[in-house]
Amino acid sequence: SFWAIWPQYGLILAAILSTIMIQFTWVGGVPKKVSSSPIIYDELFGVAFYFIPLIVMTLVTLILSKREKLTVYIIRTFLIVGCIGSAIVVIEFKRIGATIYTFRFSEPMIWWMKLKALAQLMSLSAMIAYAYCLYAKNWKLRIFFAALTGLSLLGVYFSLENSWWLEIAMALLTMTIFYSRKFFFACCVAALPAIPLIKAELAKLSTVKAADYYRFIIWQDMLRVWKMRPILGVGPGDLWNYDQHFTHLPRFLRDFSKTGLGVSHNGFIQVLGET
Repeated sequence: SFWAIWPQYGLILAAILSTIMIQFTWVGGVPKKVSSSPIIYDELFGVAFYFIPLIVMTLVTLILSKREKLTVYIIRTFLIVGCIGSAIVVIEFKRIGATIYTFRFSEPMIWWMKLKALAQLMSLSAMIAYAYCLYAKNWKLRIFFAALTGLSLLGVYFSLENSWWLEIAMALLTMTIFYSRKFFFACCVAALPAIPLIKAELAKLSTVKAADYYRFIIWQDMLRVWKMRPILGVGPGDLWNYDQHFTHLPRFLRDFSKTGLGVSHNGFIQVLGET
């Protein structure tokens, strides 16, 4: 249905228009080359990336339209695998006597997957388990899925992937509001006594994540670039050059090709700056 995928068409159109318009409103001083290659290659590559979600959605829809039960199987598979991954992370965490500092500067492998990749799977299983919990038919199932939700959240917590904390928080918040506003307000009231505990945990985690202070600078850089062209952005293939030119990061971190910093650290703000 067009009404289900029109945002993807809108993003593609915005990407094309922003790439065209930035050619006429280019800011002086920003290089038009990436390394030694003309920036046109990055521009074409960036626009092509905006087609990938639409292609994936179309292919998946065509496949699942013939076998609707596959959707249920896929969702349950993600839930089971995510919970297994969470259990392994928690067990490994306890086995080595780890603290929340342990995985901060190390990224262990769980089977063939890095902890960072596994955090995405655990986050997805937490969202699926919470949805099952909300719509469970009886209290036994609700308690069961609530336990799976807690297990997945615990695994993501130990991974220290704070970007996925935000993803999960927004997902669970949205799901709760759509499920029942009364239940949402009840959860807010029930959480009031836990505010001192939450503040203490955030204070503890802030010391662990102090090295991520640069992320806030990167986000500010993105918003700074976006303000230059707030309607259509600077184009998918051009944001890298604009960000590197106007960044406020320390000088020794401004070569993004070496440091890996810059636009890659926040996809939401990146899309905002691009389109």
